[in-house]
Amino acid sequence: MSTAHLHQRFSDETDPKAVKCLSVALESKSGLSPAKIEAKYGEVEQTIYAWLNRLVERDIDTALHDTPYPTSRSATTAEP
Repeated sequence: MSTAHLHQRFSDETDPKAVKCLSVALESKSGLSPAKIEAKYGEVEQTIYAWLNRLVERDIDTALHDTPYPTSRSATTAEP
């Protein structure tokens, strides 16, 4: 994905998580290492790698807006 495409999507995006993911991608494209991105944005390196991989493996809409995980009942709320 080109830097220009990432910049365009960044300027159009309103979801905070997607904006952070795009910021990470742009920082990576500019040569910043995942460790330095971690220090700058406060996301763990594993999350940074996951976001970057998603942007490579999926179309941008799917990569930025993942489907919510189904909720499960916790053991404390389950009926006996």
